[in-house]
Amino acid sequence: MENLSVIDKPIETKCPSCSMIPNETDAFCQQCGYPLKGTEMEQKTFMIDKEYKHVELDELNEATKNQKILYGYCQ
Repeated sequence: MENLSVIDKPIETKCPSCSMIPNETDAFCQQCGYPLKGTEMEQKTFMIDKEYKHVELDELNEATKNQKILYGYCQ
């Protein structure tokens, strides 16, 4: 069995995070920054951080919407 370094690690046909099709030489997705050739831990950490930021953004959007309603800026 071959021992591949992180640099030589083959990448998937599309980015698991955003579905963009990367170049074979890309270490990171050019669209979202996903570590295509990163370790399993780096890839899991990226996806957890992405989900956390998505939840945080949803909460901030909701808070902004509530403030607009409270102060009469609703369209």
